[in-house]
Amino acid sequence: MFHGGGVRRRKCRINIVGNDNIIELDKRVYLDHVSIHINGNCNQICLSKKVLIKDGEFYIEDNENSIIIGEDSALCGKVQLSCIEGTKIKIGKDCLFSSEIILRTGDSHSVVDMEGNRLNQSKNIILENHVWVGNRVTVLKGVKIPENSVIAAGSVVTKRFEDANVIIGGNPAKIIKRKINWMRERV
Repeated sequence: MFHGGGVRRRKCRINIVGNDNIIELDKRVYLDHVSIHINGNCNQICLSKKVLIKDGEFYIEDNENSIIIGEDSALCGKVQLSCIEGTKIKIGKDCLFSSEIILRTGDSHSVVDMEGNRLNQSKNIILENHVWVGNRVTVLKGVKIPENSVIAAGSVVTKRFEDANVIIGGNPAKIIKRKINWMRERV
């Protein structure tokens, strides 16, 4: 099911296999070269008002996953969001994504111990309000980024962070500067 009014779409593709899946687009959403692939049931994509996505890819597999993007957020180029195994990606309000960014809630394949027990469970990803994600960043399962933070270009983020107003960078990412904020305008 697809809901949305006042939405501008240009060269978008939607491929859904399954039942009771919802794509909900609020007012003034702009999608340019966005592809959505859903394979499963009871999945949800919600884009709040004034979300802009250019060259975005959404991949959802399995059941009961969700991708939620808060109002005034912009994903500016070649951004891939991938949800599997009943997880969610939640991006807060007023977030800014550069390009060549990947967010993945799971590994797509199983890693098991010698008895066959799975070791790599999928986990949610949460970016709180006003987070800026630099170019070529990878955010993996279980990550939380607090509000008013920056993820530096080229970083690989593999864990949760609790402190707001920080710059996170490196591979694996760690806090490299505290007591910061950011704005879209150059001052």
